[in-house]
Amino acid sequence: MSHSEKKMNKTASLLLLKAGVSLLILFGLFSFLDGREVASLLFLRTNAWYLFIGVICSFFVILLDAKKFSYAISAFSSTALPYKRLLHIWFSGLFFSSFLPGGQLTMEGTKLVLLKKNLTMHESIHLILLDKVAGLIALGMVTSLCLFADQQVFNPVLYCLLFFTISLFSLLLFTSLPLLFCNALVNRLKTGKIKEFLFKSGSFLQLMAKKRFVLMQLSFFASCCQLLAVGVLYCSSLALQLEIGFVTLGWVFGLVALIQLIPFSLAGLGIREASYLFFLLPYGIKPEEAVSLSLLLFALQLFFALIGGGSLLFQKTKSSPGI
Repeated sequence: MSHSEKKMNKTASLLLLKAGVSLLILFGLFSFLDGREVASLLFLRTNAWYLFIGVICSFFVILLDAKKFSYAISAFSSTALPYKRLLHIWFSGLFFSSFLPGGQLTMEGTKLVLLKKNLTMHESIHLILLDKVAGLIALGMVTSLCLFADQQVFNPVLYCLLFFTISLFSLLLFTSLPLLFCNALVNRLKTGKIKEFLFKSGSFLQLMAKKRFVLMQLSFFASCCQLLAVGVLYCSSLALQLEIGFVTLGWVFGLVALIQLIPFSLAGLGIREASYLFFLLPYGIKPEEAVSLSLLLFALQLFFALIGGGSLLFQKTKSSPGI
């Protein structure tokens, strides 16, 4: 068996495993939920106008995210990528991350493959890493501030999270301590994979130190994207006629997004529904309503993922006119 065949078998096995995990969790959830109530909420009682606003907000999230990455490219390289191509990369990434087992990692892998046509591998990796760091900083900041602003939540742990996020943000942007620590470890270790990883990490931290202002701007863009994404969730809740505040949904969305970074299931299916159910139950939201909200959000994600699939098919057809 060739290396490529082994890799395909491994990917297929991982896909089946994650699909099994998703189905198992969903089966467990629906074993004590009223399935007809969920179907009624999604297909009969959904307000089409709020749902339409949610779709528009989702589209603006993608536009702003692509614009953010365009700014990052201009700060790193003299090579300018057309905005149309960046949108193609984003929609393609959504398609693969929704239907392949890697989840968010698949999204970043798709960016890397498509960016290599215009940028060097070194530039592409650093761009994606810097963009991801900015996204994580924005996710932590917006989530922590929403937790702090939510009057219904009072928990010392949450305030510790806010302090930790601000401290991490300050440490990364305004000090050279992470770089010094990384270099100290590299000097002490012998040759090996750990030393190679730390050396590469030190190289990236050095880049971040040089691009602090760029990272701050990217974090601002990412925070705007995060707030728009919360707006999508808020519109989805209004479409289902649920009474949940924007601030509450802000921190719930952030925590669920953090949980989804761990690729347990296929496209977050099952894990996302269980997470929304856990966080929204204390706010008087019925289990069926929480699961319906999560599934509606997933449906919006699939809508744009299918646009990405259509974009890929169009590009393939355009590049192979004889087929």
